Amino acid sequence: MICHNKYNHICLYSFFKYKRIIKSETIHHIIEIEEDRNKSLDMDNLIPVSNSAHIEIHSLYNRDKINTQKELFEMIKKWEKLYETER
Repeated sequence: MICHNKYNHICLYSFFKYKRIIKSETIHHIIEIEEDRNKSLDMDNLIPVSNSAHIEIHSLYNRDKINTQKELFEMIKKWEKLYETER
């Protein structure tokens, strides 16, 4: 819930990728838990997304995980720069 609140319940993926404001429904671990359990609760590794965005992200992970992860981290940085959220 903290992650949803931090980003005003907005799906950051849809916001930056498609310029659409859609309510976030789930939290995506950018670096997946299987890769690094220590990042499972790291706020810098969590991004709020809609269910459809979550499916799209995992599909992209199958094609180019590294660049998709970079893109997601950049979305968080853009949001923080634009809206100066507390870390």
